[in-house]
Amino acid sequence: MKEPNSPYFKNSLRRENASDTISKEERKKVGNIESPRHILIQAVHIDARSTDKEKENTQTDLFSILDKGISLADPAKVLVVDFYTSSSQAERDKIKTGGQESYAISPVDARDKATYKLKDCVGLVVVGTDDVLGVSVSLLSHQSPSFLFQSEYSESRFKEHLASRMRELVDRCDSKTVEGVIFGGKYMEGESLVHKRNYRKDYDRMVGLLKTITMNSTEVEPKIAKKSKTYHGWEDVYFCNKERKLYIIEFGEPTPRSKDHRKE
Repeated sequence: MKEPNSPYFKNSLRRENASDTISKEERKKVGNIESPRHILIQAVHIDARSTDKEKENTQTDLFSILDKGISLADPAKVLVVDFYTSSSQAERDKIKTGGQESYAISPVDARDKATYKLKDCVGLVVVGTDDVLGVSVSLLSHQSPSFLFQSEYSESRFKEHLASRMRELVDRCDSKTVEGVIFGGKYMEGESLVHKRNYRKDYDRMVGLLKTITMNSTEVEPKIAKKSKTYHGWEDVYFCNKERKLYIIEFGEPTPRSKDHRKE
């Protein structure tokens, strides 16, 4: 599989014989948010005004705490949930989609999952422990509010596809081990120039939809990884399936363009 054109995936480092634990010193390098269950979320922001060397060093800090190296060259271990790929390639990867730049929903399996360039898009990861295999299995989705909410058909088809993946995960897993996290999105004031849609309304509606589908399927409410962006930028995301760790790298402006009045 061709590596995506993203600085996150171009600078992967391999860490041999890494410990399963993360030291306090390493935790200080990134922002940690733990969900009430097991998923550990770690995020780092790369300033758009940083030099190339500073950006590289910031990425190195994040990759240095991964329990294992990231290699997208082995699709048997890592699945890139490519929002930008063609429908034919998505079908070969067993990814459910509504077409290029619409939504992409991974199969349920034990591979690590990665996705990139979430601008106003919102992502979801749901994981549980397989009853038979005794290992974590997960699904990851990456979807565009601008696409989903342009018609009832688009939204309905997405709900059907995501719910079917959720049912598969629930059928395989002990319900007590299932958890989910929502990430990405944009919460700027005003409308997008391309789609003429309100960022904040679309984000709130998208989060509500993902929560409803997840709760109806798993009886578990997914948590919000962190506040969505209030600036022009994007996130690249990597989910370590076995360790249940979600890594988020943000790229964008250092200062939000619009005020965010949401509560912490």
